[in-house]
Amino acid sequence: MTEATPASRFVCRFAAGLLLLVVLCSIVLASLVAPPVLERHVLVDGEIGTLAAAVATLWALGLFAVAIVAGVAAYRLAARADRIPARSVQLAAQAGAVALGLALVSLEALARFALEPSETLSGDAFWIQRRLERPRTEIEFPMNRFDAELGWAPREGYRSEGVTVNSVGARGRAEYATPKPRGIRRIVVLGDSFSFGEGVADADTYPSQLERLLADAEVVNLGVLGFGTDQQLLRLRRSAFGFDPDLIVLGFFGPNVERNVLSFRDAPKPRFVLAGDGIALVNSPVPGPDRVWESPQPLLRGVALLQKLGRRLLDRTRFAPQWEITRRILDAIADDCAARGVPLLVAFYPNRPTSFMDRPGDAEIVVENWARRRNANFFSMRPAFAGLPPEQQAKVYSGHWTPFGNGVVAERLAEEISRLGFERAGR
Repeated sequence: MTEATPASRFVCRFAAGLLLLVVLCSIVLASLVAPPVLERHVLVDGEIGTLAAAVATLWALGLFAVAIVAGVAAYRLAARADRIPARSVQLAAQAGAVALGLALVSLEALARFALEPSETLSGDAFWIQRRLERPRTEIEFPMNRFDAELGWAPREGYRSEGVTVNSVGARGRAEYATPKPRGIRRIVVLGDSFSFGEGVADADTYPSQLERLLADAEVVNLGVLGFGTDQQLLRLRRSAFGFDPDLIVLGFFGPNVERNVLSFRDAPKPRFVLAGDGIALVNSPVPGPDRVWESPQPLLRGVALLQKLGRRLLDRTRFAPQWEITRRILDAIADDCAARGVPLLVAFYPNRPTSFMDRPGDAEIVVENWARRRNANFFSMRPAFAGLPPEQQAKVYSGHWTPFGNGVVAERLAEEISRLGFERAGR
């Protein structure tokens, strides 16, 4: 039997060092996922629930067990490095290399043959790859046009069955006089496709229904399909204040937080990055439609899949970049409104999976906490949706909100606006 050699001793001690790294990582991870730490310092919502707490406890105990086993193995391996035969070390190293290679090959095969290329990516790369995978007609809306400042914007004067865009890019047939007529109070709504009213006619959007609920009020719908809060800030600065509004309503759709860290979503878009205590605009002017996009798919798709899984875990924590950039964008919106003396109302719209839940999701918690810190006007549609009878809940969505769903939003929004001094129609 071959005695230990300098090479075999090095391999043993190197392996012992890796095991010590496993010990350290296991202890750190076990500490982070322990329920008290998880609730207070990692999770956005600060509540993990009974089942999740049990799973987290078992996971933490398992990681501590791994740390103990790895620590003992590291000690024994380092202590016996001079006495382990070189042949045994060679066989163990070969077996480990083969096992690692098979795992990587299996992961790569899964990524290549079981998933679409875009499904292995995240962030801008996901949206660019999806754009390359889909025909243009599926991702471009004829009512939108390229806009170098915003990324895209409603096409002025657009007409189709049930959908109208006026001469200044607002949804609907109404044109708005400037300066504003005396006796009229004007509300400007900013938002994405839920505010624009995707899937419903002009008269059925919630801004249009809201206008009918309020006395002596005009409601200007500046919602745009696919917009993030960052683009809504830019539209506020460029267009909203020109209508001389008495109130700005920001329709905050939960997934906007994910859009706020993108430079590409179906098409190129501007975005803000953290800069000192504020934000700075990047990717502006936006690349034009003649830009040729190359696939962002890396050579090893398995590695990209691991990166995507890691990003999803990070996004569930307080440390995800999307939360802070969203708070600062909201700060900029509130500051701009305050500088103009225009009240701001932030209306939170949950995505469909969380619309009928009893407790808020991460995005709602972050936005509500921001509003509390800023003393800003805020309400969420989730309690109103959750409080509907089951037969009415089934009528809220058809992809986006149905005319009924838009009506529920308009009614709830009218209640909040009435608290701010606007009178209801018929009173």
